[in-house]
Amino acid sequence: MTDEGVNGIAIHVINDTPKQRDVVVSFACMRETNVLMNSERALTLSPHSAEELSANELLGRFFDVNYSYRFGPPAHDVNIAVLKDAVNGDVLATAYHFPQGHESRTTDVALEVSVVAEGAEWLLNIKPSRLAMFVHVNDEHYRAEDNWFHLAANEERCVRLIPRSNENHKPDGEVKAINSAAAVRYRS
Repeated sequence: MTDEGVNGIAIHVINDTPKQRDVVVSFACMRETNVLMNSERALTLSPHSAEELSANELLGRFFDVNYSYRFGPPAHDVNIAVLKDAVNGDVLATAYHFPQGHESRTTDVALEVSVVAEGAEWLLNIKPSRLAMFVHVNDEHYRAEDNWFHLAANEERCVRLIPRSNENHKPDGEVKAINSAAAVRYRS
């Protein structure tokens, strides 16, 4: 997503593959845990192609998605665009835009974290009850396959833990978001 000033937000969808892709683009404006506006559109992307969508066109009406007009207090905290495979529903990409920037205010995002063994691998399931910004996993013996990501309220992400050495250790660490009042410890 790019902030286009008084023209709102542009959502850029790119197919870098040599095959045609059927995808679904969804866009939502949220405040706290509430979705204020949302919409989605199915697209067929040609090989090695790019599409640009206007957030307001996707929503079907004007909404100050990037808070450029400043009509009163901000209506929402975050814009979220999600690109999914239309065939199997897999999430291909997610982008976040914060109309007021990144808040430094901390709150209780109520992170739920669970450790799951899948064969010889360890996974972390992470789910916040509120928007969690820059979620970070810290474990002495593992590194997270994905780190420093955002999670919308009640969105769950499964993160694979990659061993830092050949020694056999069980996961034991913490998950924190920069806007969270506290870290959450986990242990297998």
